[in-house]
Amino acid sequence: MSERKLARLVVLDEVIAHPNADALDIATIGGWRVVAQKGLYVTGDIACYFEVDSWIPTEIAPFLSKDKEPKVYEGVKGERLRTIKLRGEISQGLLIPVKELPNGDKIAELVTQESVAGCDVDVTELLGILKYEKPVNANLAGLAKGNFPQFIRKSDQERVQNLKRQFQDAVVSQEEFNVTFKLDGSSFTGYVREHDSAEGKVVTTGVCSRNLELKFEGNEENLFVKTFNKYNLDDKLRTYHAATGRSIAIQGEMVGPGIQGNFEGLDDVELYVYNVFDIDAQQYMLPGAARHVCDDLDLAMVPTFNLRFTLPQTIAELLLMADGDSGLKGKFREGLVFKSLTRNFQFKAISNRYLIKQGD
Repeated sequence: MSERKLARLVVLDEVIAHPNADALDIATIGGWRVVAQKGLYVTGDIACYFEVDSWIPTEIAPFLSKDKEPKVYEGVKGERLRTIKLRGEISQGLLIPVKELPNGDKIAELVTQESVAGCDVDVTELLGILKYEKPVNANLAGLAKGNFPQFIRKSDQERVQNLKRQFQDAVVSQEEFNVTFKLDGSSFTGYVREHDSAEGKVVTTGVCSRNLELKFEGNEENLFVKTFNKYNLDDKLRTYHAATGRSIAIQGEMVGPGIQGNFEGLDDVELYVYNVFDIDAQQYMLPGAARHVCDDLDLAMVPTFNLRFTLPQTIAELLLMADGDSGLKGKFREGLVFKSLTRNFQFKAISNRYLIKQGD
């Protein structure tokens, strides 16, 4: 089950007429805009909003299959929500009236203006919504040691569209952010950790994909293991721990041939670090501290877009910034990632151009 609120009850911030279609409206939810049937909603209505990348079971929205046989994902018949353009306007996600949902009576019990207005009500699990993820290439799958370690936080920044209040607070306070390019590859984690064992205190290292920790032995051709070894991370991480006493995880994007169609256009598989997680403190290091760690480990960080940046007035302006050239050699960029210089607050803005062109 996804950790994201893929389906939630929301109050519509605004509903306006579609400028290019008499039969359509545009509804706004936080920073999201969804094209909807004309007259179905008005500003302030409560509805169920489904985010892009949600896998929607057929019984919830059979119309998504457009009279064709539904696709199947993880044994569930349905369709994936993508970013699309409808009559020239971006539409991201899906709105359905609460009364038209399965388990409508149970969901209706959750619907009060008081419960929904302040914070979204998550109905992802209740409706059986899955997060769609592309199938993993064979050279990335590898032999699993176990699930992703619980002592490391997964690096999946929230989209800015879901952070309207926090965004506005940062604008008012003129908070400064480090901004980096978001690269299109595969999430990589390597760690060093001191922990108790039957023999006493031991120091171990490990390598992980987005969802799994991988074995080293018998896994030499796996790209995660090969990258871990290419950068000599066992020695570097152990040396760092011996010098500092700190248990850390470096998290980055592994990009190049054999990964996501080599969207970034590289000749070889490379690793670019975007986060350093302090395992002992259970929090991410701030950008400046993370950069120092990468310097100590002789590792490249993701390309920088702006070292000290104050946010524009609106999320719409920020999303326009997300479109543009690649930070490496790709045709264009996937988006931008924003990290506060003073506190553990980070988010991403995904390029709409990228979402439309790379939707599959």
